[in-house]
Amino acid sequence: LRFVQEYRMLIYSALMVAMMIFRPHGLLGGINFRKLLFDLIQRIKSRVTLSKDARRGQ
Repeated sequence: LRFVQEYRMLIYSALMVAMMIFRPHGLLGGINFRKLLFDLIQRIKSRVTLSKDARRGQ
């Protein structure tokens, strides 16, 4: 276990270099989080609007 502590930063940097070589777009592969967040907000807004309209109709 002491071996790992001594070479921890070397192992970490080697893993980071390997990640940059094999996954240049990152772990998630270039997912557009702005679009996902915008779509999620739009869905929530539409559900809130529908539920308000349903309450008014009753």
